[in-house]
Amino acid sequence: MKKYILAIGALVALAVPSTAMAAVFNDATDDGVTTNKQLWHAGPLDATASEIAGFPLQVITSDNVTEWNAIVGDQGPYSVLGFTAINALPSSTIYNPYDGYRYGLYRTVWLNPEVDAAFRTIVTSGINASTNPYSVAKALMVLDHEAQHQRLHSADESRVNACALADLPRLLSTRFNVPSTTTATVPSDVPYQAKVKVKYRVKVKGRWVYRYRYKYVDRFRTEYVEQTVANPTFTRVMDEARSFVANQPPPYSTGTCY
Repeated sequence: MKKYILAIGALVALAVPSTAMAAVFNDATDDGVTTNKQLWHAGPLDATASEIAGFPLQVITSDNVTEWNAIVGDQGPYSVLGFTAINALPSSTIYNPYDGYRYGLYRTVWLNPEVDAAFRTIVTSGINASTNPYSVAKALMVLDHEAQHQRLHSADESRVNACALADLPRLLSTRFNVPSTTTATVPSDVPYQAKVKVKYRVKVKGRWVYRYRYKYVDRFRTEYVEQTVANPTFTRVMDEARSFVANQPPPYSTGTCY
């Protein structure tokens, strides 16, 4: 069975222009030498992950499938969406056989190339009606899931995934500016009384003649008013997140948050 989201329990196991992305996702080695790297320090996500966990976290992403598979053990493309080491010490590292560097594991969240690509789009363009709601939901769930491992200090995948899903509405609204409701101009039928001319017959001197009178009748007219409605972007992302969790294998799909 493919492992979707990994928490390593052992000691070692918003918007900016797209042209500025390399300056935002920095070389993860922090060694002062910038090469053609595939591991990035996703600085824009640090604050989000840290807020979830309740203490500072660093987010590292990969944009290279071959490198990612070498790090996680070549379990197939995207079989591991992310990982974190909940028991790592400040000195704990992980070896990257792809580039020969060692990287810190302490209070660090790692995200795979698929999730990296989704967050680069989010950082560049935000979350709106034009973004892929499934891609967004999956990326947010993976980030929240790994940060929840740290917050709860737990390797219980079912509990952690349930808590990530429970936290997603807050994450969407407070960190990514996608509120659950929005204001929309919608048509509304407004009742009013209209004065109308009514034709009727009466008999005058033995003859039927027509007369007219006025009366008030109930009518409706359409007016456009502003109302608070469900935000369709928020709804689509949440629906996709629930679907994502429901379609994961146990234990990811079977937990409760406590």
